[in-house]
Amino acid sequence: MRVLITEDSPAIRERLWEMLNRIPCVELVGQVDRDAEVVRNIYTLRPDVVILSFALAKDNLDVLRQIRMQSLRVRVIVMTNNVHSLYRKLCIDLGADHFLDKSRDIGKLSGLLAVLADEAAPENGLETTTGN
Repeated sequence: MRVLITEDSPAIRERLWEMLNRIPCVELVGQVDRDAEVVRNIYTLRPDVVILSFALAKDNLDVLRQIRMQSLRVRVIVMTNNVHSLYRKLCIDLGADHFLDKSRDIGKLSGLLAVLADEAAPENGLETTTGN
């Protein structure tokens, strides 16, 4: 499963890269540190999943809108420190597939990606990672 990381913090981006690089079903295809590059990189790199880290709410909400308006076939995992329930609802309404608290849920990311890889495997003619 091809994954694109978007994160403006170099330290967090490196941590994500190291963590996800250890997951056999994940191929890291790139990392982006500016919102303006996300949609262009989705077209260019063709990821299955985008980990969209939210720092500036307005810009990132625009990225979610663009992804969905352009009907890009990509799953979006939002990671943010802004975990207010209204913000979560807005992200989900705009098309985010998953919403994680960056400081509390980062450890859940590898498990979530394994589940997504298993779900995508039959579509791609592959065996699942769990052998199902």
